Amino acid sequence: MKKEKTAGRCGRRRLLWLLPPLLFAVCLLLLRLQAEPAGRARETPAEPTAELKIETDDELIEGALTLCREQGSAARGGIETKLSVLRERDPARSRAWEGIFDALFAAGTEPVPESGVPAGLPGDDSLCIVVFGYQLDADGSMAPELVGRCEAALACAVAYPKAGIVLTGGHTASSDAQASEARAMAAWLTERGVEPERLFLEEKSLSTVQNAVYVDRLLAEHCPSVDSLLIVSSSYHVPLCALLMEETAWLRVGEGEEKPYAVCGLRGFAAETSYDYRNLRTLTDTVRSTAVLRERVRASLKDAEPLPEGIDGTGGTQ
Repeated sequence: MKKEKTAGRCGRRRLLWLLPPLLFAVCLLLLRLQAEPAGRARETPAEPTAELKIETDDELIEGALTLCREQGSAARGGIETKLSVLRERDPARSRAWEGIFDALFAAGTEPVPESGVPAGLPGDDSLCIVVFGYQLDADGSMAPELVGRCEAALACAVAYPKAGIVLTGGHTASSDAQASEARAMAAWLTERGVEPERLFLEEKSLSTVQNAVYVDRLLAEHCPSVDSLLIVSSSYHVPLCALLMEETAWLRVGEGEEKPYAVCGLRGFAAETSYDYRNLRTLTDTVRSTAVLRERVRASLKDAEPLPEGIDGTGGTQ
């Protein structure tokens, strides 16, 4: 009996000695189990939350222009998606760019007459004939191509005697700082019987983009009754000129105004060139440049230079 009691006490002592290691082992296991999910979370990072990029109005327009330039007519759906976002924010500006893209895709699809005069245009002063210049020779004389544009303009001026005539082109004669394309065309036309009071000269521009922007400004300030334009230039150049004049009109709509004018007639002078002004990339780049220049001009109207010499309040050369 005594031996049994002694054995029982020894067993209990062994259990007491084993209890601390067992408790320690259990604690380690619990700590490991608690730490393992966190470790797994560190090993497998959570998927990043996608942030919605909200494009500004300018970014939407720039994105639409880039799509047009890179994808051509295949980009129409993407362009419409961007303009639909703009439409919710600024309906007037969206309408303007819808019109610009329509004109851009249509540019060059209409044949440019190289003889005769477009029929059915307004017979009063609501029509304006816009003649685009061409670089002068060094001495200020007109190159044959510019003479050809003047001949086409003269035919239109005779057919529409009440229409005003805007002549656009700056100082491009390397040896004569006073000569301008617009002034040279005015002299040629008046020598052939066109009344000086019908002529409006824009002598500041040195590119087609500047032609369009400065003519738009001239029309706004001096020809408020004009709502139809007849574009005259070399045949290869006419689609670009017509597109940019449509663009300047649509940009007014984007500023909350009514569209002031539309291109309703084309007349070209047959001339050969290596320039491809019907290329959609070229057209898109030029549309972008025109919008940028027009915005700069509009933003600085208060400090802008006065209109070039040769313009008076009623029109006419000086």
